[in-house]
Amino acid sequence: MVEVVPQKNFNSFFSTCLQCGECTSICPVSQIENTFNPRRIVSLFQAGKYENNGEAWLCVDCKLCAEVCPAKLPVDGLMQSLKIELYQHSSGPGFRHARAFAENVAKNGRLDEKSLMMKLMDMKSAKDMMLYLRVFIKKKLYRRNSR
Repeated sequence: MVEVVPQKNFNSFFSTCLQCGECTSICPVSQIENTFNPRRIVSLFQAGKYENNGEAWLCVDCKLCAEVCPAKLPVDGLMQSLKIELYQHSSGPGFRHARAFAENVAKNGRLDEKSLMMKLMDMKSAKDMMLYLRVFIKKKLYRRNSR
């Protein structure tokens, strides 16, 4: 279970960070997206200079950062806390998807991939329509059984 870090406790949680970079070196996202750097985020928190710009949405919650941290810091909890903050303020690049996902599960009691995809795609372009059809034909989206 992820330990969500209350914002008022960020500095006390991360004051023991060694800035070793283990979290960034093992992060699968930072290997693909070089702008995502958990060590830098923690460093900026330590200095009191971090601005939540939405990069936390890139975190895939694999928890590898917390597993390799020699100081045993909940880096994954920090990312989760940032996502919660972004969600509450309706901002960041991943907010639209997170909101659609939450609404979909609340409405259907489980994830309904077909309706989620319909909501997230604007379906105004032929490119979007063709992608939807290819995914549906390959049976990656399933019709919901009527009850």
